[in-house]
Amino acid sequence: MTKKCPACEGELEAGAIRARNTNTLMPDSAVGKQELFMIVAAFAFVRPGVPTSANPVKAFLQGLREEPGEQALPLVAYRCTGCGRVELYTTE
Repeated sequence: MTKKCPACEGELEAGAIRARNTNTLMPDSAVGKQELFMIVAAFAFVRPGVPTSANPVKAFLQGLREEPGEQALPLVAYRCTGCGRVELYTTE
């Protein structure tokens, strides 16, 4: 099953997100070299949980009650081959 773009109904292709060093002190001749890029493979959407109390007794009781903590959901990136739109989805 292929995913469709919500904007133009084009096909979505899976890909990776790259972070770029935007240091303004970097010489222009260095821009575009492969070593200035790194593949980011671990973006996540974080669903907040119940904050832990600063009081150690209350924090311990929260742990005993198994109150939900933060839940990190991995993000997957897709790009539309038709219009170029980038979509981010989470997986459970």
